[in-house]
Amino acid sequence: MNAESTIRELVDAYLSDNHNVNGIEFIDQILRLATKVGAIDCTLAGDRRLSFQIAGEPTWQVEVDRARAKLRMLCARLGVLCNECGDQDVSLYGGEGLIQREIPTDNLGRSSGSGVGCSTGTSVAPPPSSAQWKVRFKNTPSEHEFSIHAQ
Repeated sequence: MNAESTIRELVDAYLSDNHNVNGIEFIDQILRLATKVGAIDCTLAGDRRLSFQIAGEPTWQVEVDRARAKLRMLCARLGVLCNECGDQDVSLYGGEGLIQREIPTDNLGRSSGSGVGCSTGTSVAPPPSSAQWKVRFKNTPSEHEFSIHAQ
């Protein structure tokens, strides 16, 4: 599965239902994906579209209701994660900072939070690996975007 189809699935799973948006899990999964692809950028492409770009790939758009509100929520989540990692200078309205986290993986090398488990149930998961991302985002009434770069 390529990064574009993965992001489309993540949008569908975590952002498509206006009454059950899970921006926390969406950002967790995007961070894990950024570790694999290097960088992910997201901007607003209209009232109902988000534009994504993976490092070195062409930009594509994903349709999602209330795109502006959801993108602002995702940017705020990035700000919270930067603050949790000790970067207190990052505002929820934008900035640049670092996120450091452990990423648990299952025996197939996928994130354990992805909902995909081992089919036999007999393998032991390896210890989590540490990852770091540099994030930059704008979350103001007139500008909404984020950029995540794996370090």
